[in-house]
Amino acid sequence: MTSYRPFVGDDWVGRDITIDAVRYTFAAETSFVASDMMAYQREGKKAKVYKLTAVDGTASALKVFHRQYSVVDHVASALQLRNFVHLPGMRVCDRHVISDREAAAIGEPALSWSVLMPWIDGQPWADYIEHEVLSRATSIALAQETSRLLAGLESKRLAHTDISSTNIMFRPTAGGFDIQLIDVEDMYNELLKRPEYPTDGSPGYAHPANRNKGCWNAAGDRFAGAMLLAELLTLHDSKIRSVVSDASLFSNQELCGDNAKSRIVYQALRTHSERIARLFDRAWRSQGLTDCPLLSEWATALDAIGPVETPSAPVPSEPPRVVPPPRVVAPAPPAPPRRVVPPPQVVAPAPAVAPTPAVTPQVPRVAPPVVAAPPDRVAPPPTPRADVPLKFDLPLAGQPVAEVPHYDDIILVPITDLIDGDDAP
Repeated sequence: MTSYRPFVGDDWVGRDITIDAVRYTFAAETSFVASDMMAYQREGKKAKVYKLTAVDGTASALKVFHRQYSVVDHVASALQLRNFVHLPGMRVCDRHVISDREAAAIGEPALSWSVLMPWIDGQPWADYIEHEVLSRATSIALAQETSRLLAGLESKRLAHTDISSTNIMFRPTAGGFDIQLIDVEDMYNELLKRPEYPTDGSPGYAHPANRNKGCWNAAGDRFAGAMLLAELLTLHDSKIRSVVSDASLFSNQELCGDNAKSRIVYQALRTHSERIARLFDRAWRSQGLTDCPLLSEWATALDAIGPVETPSAPVPSEPPRVVPPPRVVAPAPPAPPRRVVPPPQVVAPAPAVAPTPAVTPQVPRVAPPVVAAPPDRVAPPPTPRADVPLKFDLPLAGQPVAEVPHYDDIILVPITDLIDGDDAP
């Protein structure tokens, strides 16, 4: 096994490096003045992460482990993580391990057993909440998406084992948020290798009763996930923000204790729903990780709130429209009096006198005699017709016509023996 050698990323600023047949350049630090000759790097518990840029502009992360973690057994588990890259939030599992033979070919033996993976754009929750003022709708949307992600892992008997505000990344998109997990080397699954140093969790997210026991089990994310979801749902409230001074909602000393902050958070969660507040209370009063609510319970309770309008990027406000004062119109001068013209006088003509008609004497008219018809020619009276009832064929009323109306299974790829450098990928 190759002995540990410290890697100095600053020596590679401005230089090209070829890894897995792709040429990269080490990105320079840009967060402060006079840092152009320092490599962009972020240090975590177990490794330093450098930002590399490929020729086509694609960004990648190079994770160089500290001495106690730079061992083949640790990297072997990292290789198995590639089986989970298809799961939501697990893009970082797409990784390439640099063997000692490849490191020697690069000309930098200190990169032995380092890991090249996708660069995850966005901000960790700790930075996001520091720079953004959230609305209630944004808080609910973030919590809904995060609970679905964590519940999906739990349904596959997977656990991140170190959920915290620094290990989950948020990036606003046109349709909502892209949420990704990072620092997944200690993930739990029955078929993964147990890490030599399993974590108890990060400050503010570690269950007090789980100290020195580790979170490497199927329930490993339940308590930390509950604390994170409580943060997502309450930090839009100015009352809650005023009592938070660290990267997490609670300090280790406050967790699971009877204190004013937990009661304030409980009441804030009640504004969303009683069900969500009770889930928080169950986690707060739990005796251990397995005693906490399932993450799927959180996802179901949050979905019951209903869809919320996902906030889009801020739109610049329009300048106020100036409304002109009402126009004053002077009254029109009065119209001159109308001249009244009398109607013409109509003279009726004299009535005409009709001449007297001549009188003609009337001669009386004599009616002709009535002659009776012979008896044989008198028509007989009509025969009375029997009453026939009228028959109507009424159509029957028509009857109304009734209208008739995941995840793929995970296949774990067997780990090849990486101890022999010649057989390493």
